[in-house]
Amino acid sequence: MAVAEAEAYAEAGVVPVVKHFPGHGDTDVDSHTGLPVIDLPRDRWEAEHLPPFRAAVEAGVDAVMTAHVLMPGLDASDDPQPATLSPALIDGVLRDELGFDGVVTTDALNMEGVRQTHSDGEIAVRAVEAGVDQLLMPPDPATAVAALRAAVEEGRLTEERLDASVLRVLALKEKRGILTEDPPAPADPEAAEAAVTDPAHGEAAQRVADASVTLVRDEDGLLPLTGDTTVSVRGEGADRIASGLLDAGLSVVETGADVVVVGTDGARASAAQRTPVEFALAQGTPVIVVAQGGPYDLEAFPEVGTYLAVYSSVDVSRTAAARVIAGEAEPSGTLPVDIPGAGVEAGTGLGF
Repeated sequence: MAVAEAEAYAEAGVVPVVKHFPGHGDTDVDSHTGLPVIDLPRDRWEAEHLPPFRAAVEAGVDAVMTAHVLMPGLDASDDPQPATLSPALIDGVLRDELGFDGVVTTDALNMEGVRQTHSDGEIAVRAVEAGVDQLLMPPDPATAVAALRAAVEEGRLTEERLDASVLRVLALKEKRGILTEDPPAPADPEAAEAAVTDPAHGEAAQRVADASVTLVRDEDGLLPLTGDTTVSVRGEGADRIASGLLDAGLSVVETGADVVVVGTDGARASAAQRTPVEFALAQGTPVIVVAQGGPYDLEAFPEVGTYLAVYSSVDVSRTAAARVIAGEAEPSGTLPVDIPGAGVEAGTGLGF
């Protein structure tokens, strides 16, 4: 799937970037706000995280983005670093073992996952030392440039090392026709709008979203709701979910509902998102939680009996949740990860 998507982007003139190496799927910490640790042995990483990256490298993908995650099972040095700053992972695994010689770019350097133990200037230098070619969104670009210049002047980085990265970037631009006398024309806004608004594309997106919905838990057998059930919708994506329920013939009310549906997206770190769930539980009203980002929100309220994961906050995902709640779509997704704080294992997925 990674290769198919990368090839489609490339055919349309877009440089595909496979991310986030060496894997970011099995994390319960948001690397925007903290440093996730994926403590897997090498053999499990090879089985669960490596395959899409290996396939992409073998297919000649243009670029790879690093992850701000710590994988002690792959970086056995005395001072293991987040993958973005780890020579063992970038120069070692990605370049030497997998043979990738394309452009390596960091994830955004203004994220807290990579700013735990080093200054912003030191982060820039360490990333290049690790084998990275492009520094994405350093908090202060001037600081990053000054640190790199100082590292060269002090002999910590060589000009040859910087030249290697420059050549990779230039080679990619040449490959994609950017350096030719007749470079590709900018995208046509009207053509782009026509593609985005094409009904066939919207229908395909809805089919994919419907198929991804995972019914993680339905202990009280609430789903699907019947037509005479009144529903109140709160939280993230409430308007879109409510609209989908109305389209399905359910009665949506503000108060006095038989069932409360609460949309969440990062509830573990948001008291405001937890409040409507906790209030409904305290009132004894049945609650259906629709988690729209990572599936880990269940850890914030493990006592919730009915829990859907849709993995996205885009409109089609919220509509898909409503369609499943109303019985218009079958929840055919399965969890790709464990939810340890709620005692739920990967592979979980209930149907009607």
